[in-house]
This record gives sequence, structure tokens and C-alpha cells, in this order.
Amino acid sequence: MSNRFQLPILAAALACAGTASAQQTPVVVPLHVEHSPYHVPHLGIDVTIGSITKRLEVDTSSPGLRILASALPSDAWQRTGQTVTGDYGNGLNLRGFEANASLTLAGLRSERPVQIEAVESIACASWSPKCQAAKGGVPDEFGKVFPGVLGLRITNPTPDECCVNPLLALAGRAGHAYVLHADFAKPTLTLGPDAARMNAFTTVPVTTTSWPIGCIAVKDVALQVCGEIVIDTGSQQTLVFDPAPVFQGFFPPGTIANVTIGPWKHNLTSGGDGDERYSIVSQRGDKKLIVVGLGALQDVDVLFDSDRNRIGFLGL
Repeated sequence: MSNRFQLPILAAALACAGTASAQQTPVVVPLHVEHSPYHVPHLGIDVTIGSITKRLEVDTSSPGLRILASALPSDAWQRTGQTVTGDYGNGLNLRGFEANASLTLAGLRSERPVQIEAVESIACASWSPKCQAAKGGVPDEFGKVFPGVLGLRITNPTPDECCVNPLLALAGRAGHAYVLHADFAKPTLTLGPDAARMNAFTTVPVTTTSWPIGCIAVKDVALQVCGEIVIDTGSQQTLVFDPAPVFQGFFPPGTIANVTIGPWKHNLTSGGDGDERYSIVSQRGDKKLIVVGLGALQDVDVLFDSDRNRIGFLGL
């Protein structure tokens, strides 16, 4: 399993799909706002695995469905015989086994078995010793709030990793393009948006190896960082990483940060460290990277279009 902040190789077969996804009748899937004991909001989605329905966390920055093995009966899947171990992007180290299962989402059944990970044990990655699993802690996405994660990163796994985006296996290619509306008032995931809906977005291409490149600038501290822009619904904050940051910590409440991705521009306003959902944080990292979390997506819709290898943005 690779770092959740990488955008892996897109399947070459998807390029042959043309406008198939745009010709489908759009399917609007309701999402659900769930809170941790510390009132941190998360987006959940109901997924049927075999015959059992579970509410999983929606995560646009990781690939594939990962669920606690203890959350489902053994007949919900077929083991492949492969073990899975690796670090998850929020500092967790997951160990378990690979399995194939049939999935149903909003009445749409997968056309083929979907590769998933059944998680048997959780620890902290070596680079994140204070993760949520430290000292026997239970992570929000694996036990405390949800039994697992539905990873919606547009993906094809490399030979040594699990797993693939389950939406790509849904009947009628309905999951080859989808729109995330993350507004906590009424969050939704629209599968197979029509051409008119998709044309409203400002789109940027994604390559086979990376997220789109963009910049974030904060005039108050003369900060400007350009790098990959990761859309991460598994994070509440917007995180700015830089090997040599000019500022470290939470930006004060009311700080305005300008985000530019291709021709699309959008202003974010920080809520400070008293409001984790909307805070913008600058910290040292191995490379320049901007992670746009749920707080920043409250007034932005995001289009994921695997058939055209693009991501789109629409301010609300």
C-alpha cells in the first residue's frame, strides 16, 4: 500500500471509454456527516459488501475499500491468499489480507468482484509515532466512527499494492466520473454527471503519476508554496508542506489564502486552531505539497473524471 497522497497510474483502458459516463442518468448518492467524540466531522457513505451494508468514511486521497476484518462475516468476501501491509497516509500502519467481494452502492452493483483490504491489525507508522493508534488508541476511520474507508482516488494499483477505486467497477460505468459535493448541510456524491454539469467545472489534466500542480499564497506572511494539490476528504484541515517554510503553525483566524490550480482561483479563509474544520496549517515536509481538506471544500465542488484524466473545480 502506498502513501495515500500519491495519484497512481490510471488504467489505459479507461481512455477508450469516450463519453460513456456522461451519457448515463446521473445517480445522486447521499453522504452522511458523522462526528468523532471530539466533534470532528467526517463524511460517510453506505456501501453494501456482499449482503451487509456498512457506513464507511469517504476518502478521496486513498485508493480502494479498506475495512476491519472483524466488521464483516467471513462469507462476505473471498480471500485471494495475499497479505497486505503498509503505511496509510495519516500515519497508520495497516496489516491484513486481500479479498474479493461484490459491492453495491445506491442500487448499483459491481460488474465484477472488487479487490478490497480486510484490516486485522493497526499500529503507528515509523514516521508517525503519535498517530491515533498510539498506546492502544482507536482511529476514527477504523473503529471509533467508521469500520473502514471507501477510497475514491482515481487509481489502478501497482503490482505490489491493494486496492483499486471500487467506483470503477460499478454497472454501466457509472463511477467513471463523479462529483463530490462536500457541504455539510447536504453532502452528496453524484455518479455519472451529465455533460452540462461537467461543463460547469474548470478542469485541469492529471498525469499518470501525480495530482495537479497548484499554488497557495498568503500575503500576510509572504508565503507562497507551489506543488501537488491533493484533495483529501479524510482530513479536515488544509495543510501546506514545505522543506523550508517561512511560517509554521496555524494561520490566525480570518487569514485569507489564495489557491490557484491551472486557470481556477479560489480564496480560503482560515478559522484558526480553535476551529479544526476550517484551519490552514503550515508545516515542514519532505517536499512542497498542499492538502486541501474538508473545511476548504465546504464551498467547492470537485469533479473526478477518469475517462478524460482530469479533475475539475467549481466554486459555490
